[in-house]
Amino acid sequence: MVTDRAGGIDQTAPMGSGHSHGVEDGHDLDALVRPEVRRIMWAAVCACAVVVVVGLIVLWPGGGSEGSDPLGLAGDPVRALVGSVEEVPCSFDPLLACKRIGLVVSEGESNGERFELE
Repeated sequence: MVTDRAGGIDQTAPMGSGHSHGVEDGHDLDALVRPEVRRIMWAAVCACAVVVVVGLIVLWPGGGSEGSDPLGLAGDPVRALVGSVEEVPCSFDPLLACKRIGLVVSEGESNGERFELE
C-alpha cells in the first residue's frame, strides 16, 4: 500500500499483480485455440441447431387431427347417478388408496348402462 505525506492512500499506484477478465490483457484468444478445434466446435454448434430446427418442425402441434380424441372428451355429456363409492387399492399402485365409483347412466343412448371409475 502506498501512502502520501498526509497519510492518505495513493489510488494511482500500480497493482502488484495484474488481474483482467477481458481480452485487453494482451492475449489473442483466437491464437489460443487451434483452427481444427474451432472448426469442430462450429460443426457441433451447427449440428445442434439443425437438430433443434428439425425437432421443432416434427414436434410442433398441428391442427390436422380433429378426428382423434384419445381421452373421449369431445363427446356430449350425459347425466349419471352414483351407485356406489368404495376405497380400494389403486390399480396402478397397490400401496395407494383410490376411490372406485360405480355409475349408472340416466339419459341418452347408454341409458341404464353401469360402469366404474377409479
